[in-house]
Amino acid sequence: MAKMKANPYNWSEVKLFLKGEDYRRIGHNTIVVSEKHQINIIYHNTSIVEFFPNHTKYFSGGWRTSTTKQRINEFLPPGYGLFQRMYDWFISKQIFTLEKDIVIPWEEGFTIELEKGRD
Repeated sequence: MAKMKANPYNWSEVKLFLKGEDYRRIGHNTIVVSEKHQINIIYHNTSIVEFFPNHTKYFSGGWRTSTTKQRINEFLPPGYGLFQRMYDWFISKQIFTLEKDIVIPWEEGFTIELEKGRD
């Protein structure tokens, strides 16, 4: 598995990684590009993560490969994970207070809202 230079999972972290630049390489075949109101992580010409100030969206671009899944997992917040079961993709979210995971089917544009008090 290729090592990323950073693993930002929200707007503030990806802005820090960019260091004021509009474009920066974050890993093999993976770049970060700042646009007017969003910041994208591009893997092989496919936007797999879109950061906004209040939420983040995730995409496979139709490429349901193990490498795309690894890349998306690199940029999910702690407690989240993308996994495959019988050719289908799922997102799991740890619920620490209940000591269990919630599992939901993957959808293009899966969105995680920024938690209040976190940036």
